[in-house]
Amino acid sequence: MTNKAKKTWGIILLICPFVGLIIVPALYAIASYILSANVYPTNVSTTEVGGSSLEGVVGQIVNGGLAVTGLFFLIALLIGTPIGIYLLGQSQPEEK
Repeated sequence: MTNKAKKTWGIILLICPFVGLIIVPALYAIASYILSANVYPTNVSTTEVGGSSLEGVVGQIVNGGLAVTGLFFLIALLIGTPIGIYLLGQSQPEEK
């Protein structure tokens, strides 16, 4: 692996999990707010209680997908951070 590739991958492995762990909870909050306003209105009639609508199923899939994505970024943080630090430590300083 070249010196430039080590630096590039080291920086990617350090930055991407942190960015993902900031973006995914924000998207989860936005999706929950939108779904709570549209799927679970406050004036629900008694005939609609207990039924599963398409919006409810889609909301569960979106929230589940965001939860899995958050777990992926958490695991990437635990594995990628030490590897990124190692790669940055192995790269040689550039000569001028």
